[in-house]
Amino acid sequence: MRTEKALNPLIFVLTSVVVCLSISGSSSNQPTSQVTVSNSIYLPFIAKPYPTVQLHGYVTENSIPVAGVRVDLLYNAQDVCDLIGGYPGNLFRTTLTDANGLYNFRDVPTLIQQGILIPPCYATVYTNPESNAQRLASWMNTSINTYTLGSTVNVGDFDVADVMRIAPSNGAQFPQYINAQKVTLHFQWTPRPNVPTDSYALVLYEPGGRYGDEFTSGPLGYVGDYVKEFSLCFAACGPSASQLRFNGTYLWRIIVVRQGNWYGEGETSEWSFSLPVR
Repeated sequence: MRTEKALNPLIFVLTSVVVCLSISGSSSNQPTSQVTVSNSIYLPFIAKPYPTVQLHGYVTENSIPVAGVRVDLLYNAQDVCDLIGGYPGNLFRTTLTDANGLYNFRDVPTLIQQGILIPPCYATVYTNPESNAQRLASWMNTSINTYTLGSTVNVGDFDVADVMRIAPSNGAQFPQYINAQKVTLHFQWTPRPNVPTDSYALVLYEPGGRYGDEFTSGPLGYVGDYVKEFSLCFAACGPSASQLRFNGTYLWRIIVVRQGNWYGEGETSEWSFSLPVR
């Protein structure tokens, strides 16, 4: 971020300037005409100061400030402004982080409740538009529902480094479970070493939300694995009931919850695994 103080008006004074005029082609013995300007000339030059930092935060990657990361500001005027989870509104503005990892939205309008039950809100989100495999698929900071134009508010610092998953590997196929009724799955990943304030959660679901349900482990803390036993079934069953179908394909991802001064939530991309035909 460029932080510059407002420049005081600069006044350039031109006083008693002597201008020498020589006549072209004249000999060196000829006198040179002189014109003396005795009046002062004032040239005011005023530089407009940069706006102050307003809705802002810092983005790092493995705890190192990172430039050029796109951060979006969302605005929601009518629907519920969740504290976390889901994108609460429409794209309002977009900016990029500077060399210090700073993102800054200036001159953001005051949030005004206009006769609705739910107050409006702002939220900042990261969606990994470059699909960078070394970064989280998304991140969302806590939304705010009070803001006054010109105020300086840190709406969330976050780290975009991905969580490296280990097992089940993407596209894994488990051995056949002949006449089995249960299967125990061991999910493993590497905690982000530079962000010890993370807490992780596992989310498991079928592609397209086949039965409209999913399994969520809940917050696990700063850990690198999770073991879960699932019952095996045939048709109308799903992860929310801790049941997996024979010959089913499932997607899993890790949810990252940033604790501390700022509460936010990110998620990894999807990995899949399948169970065999019984």
